[in-house]
Amino acid sequence: MKVSQLCVAAGVTALLGITCGFSALAEPEASPSNPTISPGPSPSPAVTVAPNATVGDVPADGESPVPVESGDSQEYPTIRKGNSGDEVILIQMRLRDLGYFNYKITNYYGSLTETAVKSFQRENDLPADGTVGPVTCDALFSNKAIRKPIVPIATPTPKPTKKPAGYVAEVPIGVMTDWSKVTNLWPRGTNLLVIDVETGAQMTFQRVGGQLHADVEPLTAEDTAKLKRCYGGTWNWSRRAVVVKVNGTWTAASINGYPHGKETVPNNDMVGQVCIHFLNSRTHIRNMKDPDHQAMVRKAAGQ
Repeated sequence: MKVSQLCVAAGVTALLGITCGFSALAEPEASPSNPTISPGPSPSPAVTVAPNATVGDVPADGESPVPVESGDSQEYPTIRKGNSGDEVILIQMRLRDLGYFNYKITNYYGSLTETAVKSFQRENDLPADGTVGPVTCDALFSNKAIRKPIVPIATPTPKPTKKPAGYVAEVPIGVMTDWSKVTNLWPRGTNLLVIDVETGAQMTFQRVGGQLHADVEPLTAEDTAKLKRCYGGTWNWSRRAVVVKVNGTWTAASINGYPHGKETVPNNDMVGQVCIHFLNSRTHIRNMKDPDHQAMVRKAAGQ
C-alpha cells in the first residue's frame, strides 16, 4: 500500500473522530518477480463547495503541482506548499471545517493553504512552519483540534436621529383626566401645547368651542403644516393619540384630522376646526363616547 493511499485512509478515519496515528501495515516486499508498481494519479473526488467560498489555491502560471512523494516507507510524509493530491483535499476540507480555510477546495497546496495551516498551528501551540507532518496531522484531525476563534466585529453605537425644530425626542406619557375637569382648565380662546405621540410633532392649538369635547384650531400656519404632515399630507378623520399640556400636566387625548365647522383663527392655512377628545368626552351629534377616540386616549396614556 502506498503512502498517498495511507494518508487518504488516515484522513478519512480521522474525520470520523480518530487521530491520524495508525499502525504500520505489512506489505510484500518488492522483488524482480513481484515489482511494486506505482499507480498513476487518481482522479480528484467531487467536492461540494460552500456557496460563499472564493477561488482557492491553484498553481501559478507555468508551475507544475508536485505530487506527494510515494514510496515503500509507511511513515506519514510531510505535505507542504507545491504538493497536490487527495491528501491535500483532506487537509483543505478539515481546515475549512475548523474555520481556517474559506476558499474553494482544490488538490493543490498553495499559499492560501500554507497560510491556513500556519494559522491552525499557532492556535494549537504547534511550530508554525506551514507544513503538515505527523504531529500537525494528528492535531488537525483530532477531536480536540481548536477551531479558529471568532473575532467579533465592532459595530458603532447608533446615534439617535436629531429631531427637527418643533419636534420632541421623547413624548411624555399622558395622564388620564376626565373631560369634566379638562373643560374647565382649557377655557375657550386660550392656547395649549399639543404633541403627536407617533411623530413627536409639537403644535399649539386654540380652543374655539365645543361642550362635549374640545373644538380646536392650529394657532399658526406652521402648526397646520405639522398637523397635516402627521396625516401623511392628506386630511382625514382617523384618530391619533396626542398629549395636551393642561394646567402644567401632560394629559392623554385624541385628535382627528379633518377640518370642519366654522373658521375662527385667521391666517392659519386651515378652514374649519378639528376635535380633541379626552377621557369620557362625547360626540356633539350623537352624544356618545367615540370608541376610537377613547382607544387613542388610552394609547396616549401608555395603555
